[in-house]
Amino acid sequence: MAASTNELVQDVLESVKKQFKSITVEKDIEVDVDCGNLLVCDQNPIDIKLYRSNKNEFISSLARDNTQLLFNQIWKLPIHKVDDVVVAEIPDPQIRIPREKPVPKAKKLTKWQEYAELKGIQKRKRSRLVFDEETKEWVPRFGYKSKNDLKKDWLLEVPDNADPFEDQFAKKKGEKKERVAKNELQRLRNIARAQKSKGVLFAISYSHFLLKDPLGGYFSEDTWDHMQQFFDGNMFGSFMVLKLRKIPSKSQIQYLHCSNSNQNNNRSRDGLIPKPQQSQDEVNQAFHLAKKSTASIGRFEEKLPKEIVEKNSRKKRKFEPTFGQLDKEKDREKKILNHILLGKPKLDIAKAVNKEMRDGEVVEDERESRRRQKGRGSKKALPKSVRRGNRGNKSSYR
Repeated sequence: MAASTNELVQDVLESVKKQFKSITVEKDIEVDVDCGNLLVCDQNPIDIKLYRSNKNEFISSLARDNTQLLFNQIWKLPIHKVDDVVVAEIPDPQIRIPREKPVPKAKKLTKWQEYAELKGIQKRKRSRLVFDEETKEWVPRFGYKSKNDLKKDWLLEVPDNADPFEDQFAKKKGEKKERVAKNELQRLRNIARAQKSKGVLFAISYSHFLLKDPLGGYFSEDTWDHMQQFFDGNMFGSFMVLKLRKIPSKSQIQYLHCSNSNQNNNRSRDGLIPKPQQSQDEVNQAFHLAKKSTASIGRFEEKLPKEIVEKNSRKKRKFEPTFGQLDKEKDREKKILNHILLGKPKLDIAKAVNKEMRDGEVVEDERESRRRQKGRGSKKALPKSVRRGNRGNKSSYR
């Protein structure tokens, strides 16, 4: 009885031992542990026979032992608690591992940051509350019930030099939108300067019907249809800010020829050139594509000096030859004779069904209109095809 009890206890201890392995791992060659990279380098030779007998068990056992050695070294590091969580201070890595990506470049400064750095201006954090001289109270700088809240000014004084019929509330609201649009445009310009070719930004002023980019150059409103496939637009006040969505391919428009009849036609216009460098063939192809994009297909566009006239690329109508090719002519005449001699017209099922449905709808409409009339209409007033009804279509199915 005592022997069986000892065996049972021994089995339980062995099962627990298998479930919870020891934290001490013995290796013939001591492994190199780099806690900074959480890396373990094991130089012990692999038992080939044991590996071939059971690969999965061998690899999992080896990974478990090396992970245990790594955690043993981590627990020897300085440890402290942060919000009831045990944290170990990882040292600097011993092995320099090469980066997959290059070291990120320093973020490019905006114009204001460059100016502030040059003049020694330091950024000062503004308080959220400001003192209002009118109400003698501290109010938020922006947002609800702020100092510049439009709803707060229920009465506005009309200046002497202003139009007495001008809405001062709408004017003040528009000025605020213009300031917001200007700030947003400046922010996007800074992004464009930092990213360079990643995104080209434009602003459309609807008051002048022009598209102007930050580097100069104008685009007429007629080119908007062509630019929609390349740009994403957002409305800010009276400005439309555009960001380049994709670079046009060679077969698409790469250069938009701009002309604006409302402005001075003598002033030169710069076009949109998404690619930094273009060959002469690409420029010519894009130029002719843009020239044909007008309503008149470029017929009334002004010609440039030394402009190469593009040949007409439309397909010409081809006629059958008047002589030669006797086999084709014989087959064509044979089909005509067979069609005449057989005397049975070829049944087009789709055409017959459509005609039947159409005639049925016409008859139904006529019946409905006659019901609405006060008196009964004469059948002679209807067309002959309607008076026949469906009888005229039965021959199509014979």
